[in-house]
Amino acid sequence: MQRYWQEFLFVLGFFTRLPIHRLTDVNSVEWRGRLGELSWAIPAVGAAIGLAGACVFLAASAFGLTAWLSATLAVLAQVAITGALHEDGLSDVADGFGGGATKQRKLEIMRDSRIGAYGVVAIVLALMLRAGAITDIQNVAFVLIVSGAVSRAGMVAAMAVLPSARDDGLGATAGKPGSGFFIAMGIAAGLSLILLGVNATLVAALVVFLVWLVLCKVAERQIGGQTGDVLGACQQVCELAFLIAMVGYGI
Repeated sequence: MQRYWQEFLFVLGFFTRLPIHRLTDVNSVEWRGRLGELSWAIPAVGAAIGLAGACVFLAASAFGLTAWLSATLAVLAQVAITGALHEDGLSDVADGFGGGATKQRKLEIMRDSRIGAYGVVAIVLALMLRAGAITDIQNVAFVLIVSGAVSRAGMVAAMAVLPSARDDGLGATAGKPGSGFFIAMGIAAGLSLILLGVNATLVAALVVFLVWLVLCKVAERQIGGQTGDVLGACQQVCELAFLIAMVGYGI
């Protein structure tokens, strides 16, 4: 049990700005190359991030703020906790795929720390859509928890099926999920079934899978596989798909 707790803590520290590594004996440098092996914990960490957003939304609502303001603060809290890690990936992918003419050029743009017009538009639209979708959801707390888990399960699936587009970087060094893939999918599916029910889970699974499949095909065609940025974009796109599906379902 201690081993699984340490693995969870490492993944939590890796995907958030929380000072986990300063408070525990988990060595981030030593464990970094095992991210694929530890991928079972990624949806669990996503659920924790979703829970944080849900708490902020409920607290803001309790203070009498409108649904839009509460949703915006919930998104802001999640971005702050993760350090905009996945949003950064989305913007890099938008810039690279939109501005590069060749695979090599696309990868160069994605690694450039500067942000372009495609990246700005992608981030702005993503944040607006997330806040807008949350505003129209009735059972916000459960949906945010599940969306955090399901969207990061999409990252694990992309790690499993797509080859690395680089010889270095997160996509190359993380490794394949292995048996962690099935645990990650089980955590995401289990949370969805318990908190949202069978019908909502089936609707969300279909929508998210179709969007995830399109993104994977685009990434494979554009750069030949996945990078850390592609995984971040995958999380963002899958989360948006999930939230919008839940709005359409009326949960």
